[in-house]
Order: sequence, then C-alpha cells, then structure tokens
Amino acid sequence: MSHSHIRATPEPPPPLPQVAFGVFSRLAIFTCVVLAVAACLFLWYNYRNSTFFDRHQTVDGSVSDVRIAVDYPFDSGYGGRVVYKAEARVLFMAEGKPQNRWLPVAEPSTSTAWLRFQIPNPITKCIVYWVPGHLDNARCKLK
Repeated sequence: MSHSHIRATPEPPPPLPQVAFGVFSRLAIFTCVVLAVAACLFLWYNYRNSTFFDRHQTVDGSVSDVRIAVDYPFDSGYGGRVVYKAEARVLFMAEGKPQNRWLPVAEPSTSTAWLRFQIPNPITKCIVYWVPGHLDNARCKLK
C-alpha cells in the first residue's frame, strides 16, 4: 500500500532569534575602542619621551672582531642545552681612557645560527652605552 496520495505540507522551521544590538553591546564596543585608543596613546607617549640614552653614557666605538662564545650550560631533568652569546671586540674612549673590550652585541641564545643571523656581516662601528658609574656593564648596539 502506497501513501503517495497523502500530501501534507511540513511546517516551516521557526525563525531564528534576532540578536538585539542593544545598549550593552554598544557600551562594550565603545569601551573596547576607548581602551585601544588609550593603549595606543600610552605607547606613543612612552616611545616619544623615552630617556634611555639620557640615562646612559654613550660613545661611538669601532669594532675589530666578532665572536660567538659559550655563555653557560643549561641543565634540566629533560636534557641539557648550551647558551651562546655574541660579542664584539670594541675600541672606544670612556672616562678619558681608551678601552678595548669584548662587549655583548645580542641577547644570549641556544642557537648559533640565530646569533649569526642577528649580526650583520661587515661590522665596523657600534654605539657603546653604559649606566654612569658602571662601565663594567657596557653593551654594544650595532650600527
């Protein structure tokens, strides 16, 4: 027995609820925009008024050699690693005396390839900076 002669129309599905874009949603978006603008202004103000080089003594130095040296071994329960540092032999004048030192030029890393990538190939000059009174902690920023 076939029921092909029965033709009942199915009911349409209920409509989807409409999302109300009410006061709370607008207030949340407005708050996000205000916070984003405030964060941008804060970062711009700090960038423009940075006194990093005002707090540090700086001189120009000439680089004679660059090396990648072992900084320290790092041992853990899951194995060990070696941390490397990039240094440059820099000649500069500080406190009226010529200085010829190995100064760090990049942040320490476990990858020597990454350190080689950070150091440009023909290095001749760098900016040497240190906190006044602490010449032992001088660092070199490559030009």
